[in-house]
Amino acid sequence: MVLTVISAGSVYLVNKAREDARWVLHTVEVENQISLTQLQLRRAESAQRGYLSTLLPAFQADYEEAASQFTSALAG
Repeated sequence: MVLTVISAGSVYLVNKAREDARWVLHTVEVENQISLTQLQLRRAESAQRGYLSTLLPAFQADYEEAASQFTSALAG
């Protein structure tokens, strides 16, 4: 009887640990996606400031690339 209770408890705890590990993995993935989105936003802002300051087309191209990646990161 005691071994059955211990076995059932062990199975429950293993399943709970797996579920918790999945939530941790999900949290890390979300944090990574947020970091990448912030990076693209900063790149777009920086390129926009550069273009407005200098009117060089290279900054406009950088802005458009970063903005498109930012938009796709938000959609994903």
